[in-house]
Amino acid sequence: MSDKFFRSLSAMMHHIKKWKKHFTYVTWTSLFCLALIFAVLPSDAIEVENVPNPRQINGSWVTDRAGILSSSAEFKLNQMLSKLDAQNGTEMAIVTVPDTHPYPSPKAFTTKLFNYWGIGKRNKNNGVLLMVSKGDRRVEIETGRGMQKILPNATVNEIIQAEIIPRFQQNNFEGGIIMGTRAIIDHVIAKDKLLPSPGSKRHFLSLIPTYIWAIGILGITWTAITFIWLLWNAKRPLTLAPNANLRRSPRDDELYQAFSKVKTQPLEEAYHIKSG
Repeated sequence: MSDKFFRSLSAMMHHIKKWKKHFTYVTWTSLFCLALIFAVLPSDAIEVENVPNPRQINGSWVTDRAGILSSSAEFKLNQMLSKLDAQNGTEMAIVTVPDTHPYPSPKAFTTKLFNYWGIGKRNKNNGVLLMVSKGDRRVEIETGRGMQKILPNATVNEIIQAEIIPRFQQNNFEGGIIMGTRAIIDHVIAKDKLLPSPGSKRHFLSLIPTYIWAIGILGITWTAITFIWLLWNAKRPLTLAPNANLRRSPRDDELYQAFSKVKTQPLEEAYHIKSG
């Protein structure tokens, strides 16, 4: 009985060792295959250095790594941005990516990409970058220092909330990007007409409205005429009309008589001065 039990136990241990050997082999083989699969499959993680710059490739302005733009929409966006560059020199790029991993935030990715590409003219810093991360469901707009007065943060947020987000919520990515780009362009063009260009040297007098100039010229002319009239009257001799119909006091009569004697008689006779 005991021999039979030990033989059964020995056989069981043999089978366990055999299956353990096969299990170890299968486990390591599976891990190797998984590692090989993940190494071959493309990853959604993207580095800014690997984002193709369209200006260097074909002179365009749009990079669609997320695949959310049709060829017609991309063509239309490139036309709009080329016209903006020709009109006032503003450089605007559009980039879509599947994800911004491993960057801490889409904002950090957008800022680094903006600086890496050097969007905008060197002496103007007038670059704009519209970045869409499909995986993060985020839209970021980065601007250069020369665009901060034209596109402040409040205006950027308003464009995103009013033009882009509502269309994205309807899965209309093309419409959101096109309308957001159009709103940015319209705002830049409108502001550019109001602000003097950095290279121009306009005199501060040219900023005074025309009606202010007209009022100033009329005031100066009236002042000059009044001054000339007062100066001319000051040089005229003082005369008193003897027959003037004026109410005079007795004191006025005495002064008038004395003044008449001065004009008609020598000084000595008028005041009864005896000479010698």
